[in-house]
Amino acid sequence: MAVWRKYQQKIKFRRHVRRLMVVIFIAGAPLLLLLIIKIVQWFSTPLFLKEGMQAPSLIRGQQVNFVVAGMDPETKLIRWVSVGAWDEGEKILSFLILPRDEQLTVYGTEYPISQLSKVGSALNPPRPVAAVIDSVEDYLAVPLDTFYFINDSSVGEEELSEKILSLHQTIQSPSFWLSWPFYLKSISEKGTTSLSRIQLLRVLVGCRRVSAAKLKVEQIKNYAGYENVEIRDRLVRTLLGDEQVKKENVGVSVKNGTSISGLAMLGTRFVQNAGMRVVSTGNYKSFGVEATEIKVLGAAGDKIPYSLRRLSQIFGKDPQFLGTSEVQRMDVEIIIGKDWGKRAR
Repeated sequence: MAVWRKYQQKIKFRRHVRRLMVVIFIAGAPLLLLLIIKIVQWFSTPLFLKEGMQAPSLIRGQQVNFVVAGMDPETKLIRWVSVGAWDEGEKILSFLILPRDEQLTVYGTEYPISQLSKVGSALNPPRPVAAVIDSVEDYLAVPLDTFYFINDSSVGEEELSEKILSLHQTIQSPSFWLSWPFYLKSISEKGTTSLSRIQLLRVLVGCRRVSAAKLKVEQIKNYAGYENVEIRDRLVRTLLGDEQVKKENVGVSVKNGTSISGLAMLGTRFVQNAGMRVVSTGNYKSFGVEATEIKVLGAAGDKIPYSLRRLSQIFGKDPQFLGTSEVQRMDVEIIIGKDWGKRAR
């Protein structure tokens, strides 16, 4: 009988434990779900979104172009600016460092790079980030997907190349997997970016996979005649050109449908620097085009989805598929309208 009573007590105890676990689960499940939601939001929310900007969507396999700027936290002057390109598919990471005293155009007026953030802050409404991004985009004719502005006065333009190489060696060390939370926290706290924490972590891991042989860091001022647009564009295509776009070898015709001079040439620079082949450029039959159009001709609709995404990013329009082209070498026709005219400033 004693054995039977012990057995019954064990059965009752197990029942009580199961009931207690059910109660804990019912009471704690909403709290656990709320905690999971908060963690997901913390990782996925962009760290900085102002001035009407949109959060970037890092499409897997697509090259990411970004601008990194170092700012003095006291004077708010820019100490250096670098434009980078991370090609996830080809595992290539490239940086092009711009001269601090180079003159860039901000809404019609030229300023040295060091003054761009202060100029943007003085605008109405203030747009310090947009002033830097827009002026760098137009200077290099490269679409930028995101940015990272770091508050750091310890690194100057001269030491930047060595600093980038040193950081790359650091994240390639085996200890990265133990210390990545520290890197993520440091990056999040020291600067501002439109990326979320999970996107930052993805970029960190992606850069870690880039071998030293595929890491390229160049100072634009080391190239004689870089002030010349053609020389600068050749360097941009070599260093920042999208390898996947180049492989697709898309032919593009660029036409200016407005009375604003220089738009066709600027559009051509953007298209070529992205890695596409421009087959013709010039004026459209009408100068009264209001909205830019991207017309896909021939069988291009089936073979160039990646290149079309880049063109949509550059010109801010979705492509139109029009069927067979009479000119077989032409895959895409771009008619620039007045809505893109703001770039000719």
